[in-house]
Amino acid sequence: MWCKTTLLMKKLRFQFLRLTAVSVDGTSMSPSFNHGDWLLFRTLRWPVAPTHAKLADLVGKVVLVRRSSEFGDDFLQIKRVIHVNESGIWVEGDNKAQSTDSRTWGYLSPKEIIAIYFLRYRRAR
Repeated sequence: MWCKTTLLMKKLRFQFLRLTAVSVDGTSMSPSFNHGDWLLFRTLRWPVAPTHAKLADLVGKVVLVRRSSEFGDDFLQIKRVIHVNESGIWVEGDNKAQSTDSRTWGYLSPKEIIAIYFLRYRRAR
């Protein structure tokens, strides 16, 4: 009985982590992450608009950004949060020469940040 309860608790804890696997495609985040790396992200839930203090905790962290193209397609980008202010969230890639980021888009809304980097579980070969 004790083992079953322990397994159930572990399963419930893992579900609360809300992990998403992402493969890196491109060089905008090198040398931190390279093309072909596999990363785990913890998905965020914003039930209400987050406070400025809550958003300030994201500064320096790598996040998964959902953007919409002019054609209506959604695409995901991995970026680092540089700063947060009343205008929104400013993100940039680590490889400035190869990155499309807030220098092109401007500030992001909190709704566009969908996950926070958790760990790299497979390096590119």
